[in-house]
Amino acid sequence: MDPKRLSDRSLIRLASTVSLGGFVFGYDAVVISGAIEPVAQRFSLNAWHEGLLVAVPTLTAIAGTLLGGLAFSSLVLGPLYVSETAAARHRGQMVSMNQIAIVLGLSVAYFSNLAVTSFSHHSADGTLTLFGVQSWRWMFGIELIPATLWFLLLIPIPEAPRWLLSKGRSAEARTLLERLHGETHARAFFERLKPELQAEKAEKTTLLPMLRSRVFALTFLIAAIVAVAQQITGVNAIYFYAPTVFHQAGAGINASLLQASVIGALNLGFTFVAFFLVDRVGRRPLLLGGLIGIVLSMLIVGSGFSEARYLIELDALQRLPMHLHATLAPLTGEIFQSDVDFNAALRDLLSEDEYRQYHNLLLEIAVEINAPLILFGLCLFVASFASSLGPVMWIFLSEVFPGPVRGIAIAMVAALNSLTSFLVQLAFPVELEMIGAAATFWLYAGTAAVFALLVWRLVPETKGRHLEDIQSVFEPSRDHRN
Repeated sequence: MDPKRLSDRSLIRLASTVSLGGFVFGYDAVVISGAIEPVAQRFSLNAWHEGLLVAVPTLTAIAGTLLGGLAFSSLVLGPLYVSETAAARHRGQMVSMNQIAIVLGLSVAYFSNLAVTSFSHHSADGTLTLFGVQSWRWMFGIELIPATLWFLLLIPIPEAPRWLLSKGRSAEARTLLERLHGETHARAFFERLKPELQAEKAEKTTLLPMLRSRVFALTFLIAAIVAVAQQITGVNAIYFYAPTVFHQAGAGINASLLQASVIGALNLGFTFVAFFLVDRVGRRPLLLGGLIGIVLSMLIVGSGFSEARYLIELDALQRLPMHLHATLAPLTGEIFQSDVDFNAALRDLLSEDEYRQYHNLLLEIAVEINAPLILFGLCLFVASFASSLGPVMWIFLSEVFPGPVRGIAIAMVAALNSLTSFLVQLAFPVELEMIGAAATFWLYAGTAAVFALLVWRLVPETKGRHLEDIQSVFEPSRDHRN
């Protein structure tokens, strides 16, 4: 067999195995989307509690990321490992495999939740159960399967060549490089990497002195802009709360989970678009195109919700328990112009428990909304994000920092990314309650517009450069954007 094809297969197998951590992350992150409402009802959670329920794993991931290898920090270590193992000619695609795994995990979680719900039935107290166990518990428990599989597959994974060389294990590093890249490319890789590591060791470079460097400070700032942009534009509000958003648009529970599953499948498809384009088109054009698409999509979704009207008609009350008919009678025939006003009117008449239990059903029977427009806007958002910010951020972070501090610098930027994600997830239910869906999505549109301008002005192109050479791109005296 052709040695090059053999080495490419070895690298793909290695990158695929490492990237399974992204699958576990994606599944773990989104499985909560199907469990938010039953858990909130079970434990009487308010909007802040719901936000914390969804966001707290991301908060713990911040500590894990900074400590270098706990739980969600596989999201950081995976791209870092692959970037240090792959050659420059296809590094973008190899690192993109991590994002493909993430969105595959997202999609499987959506479909898993849908399957659990479809096979469940209502118990005497009205909760969904499967084989006598509350359905939301099954949603969480199923994750043990991919997590255990990934743990077992990681056991034979070798250390990265850069790490082996830094520990003086040159023979192991050379053997691994030859297996992954073939003898010719391995020799060039080895000869370029070894003196660089020796120089780093001699200089005893640490992060703090490098932060005083103007070039490194600019690098860190630009990386932080890309990392924050990935989350502050609302992606995890869409992914983690997808069924909740579709409930806001009047869909029932099964329809909400089904539409969320469509979002997951679309996400996966457009991540493959980024996979094939990132080493051809480049990082910068994909980032800019994706952010522009996000601005347009959030404007569309916000407009769809702004045009919604809420009206409870007398005959619609028949879908509710008898004891609520008299309670809600004052609202029949009254038209509300926003979800905030409608929800406030419901809270005035219902107890907190009644509001939690029947809120989604009341939205479903009362809302008059252009649901196809909102679904189109959300699909446009997912397509824009999945083909740009989703995979490209991790590729960009894995490329831009110099070797001596790459691990700790990526960990710090990833922690900032996780902190932004935490705040978005925490705030989303409160934003829906306080300012309404339309204003929330318009806020994301404005944020995306700001970051599109920052990316256009500051972010350079790093496509096709060796990791060791990329720092020259960040010289402030030169314009490397094109």
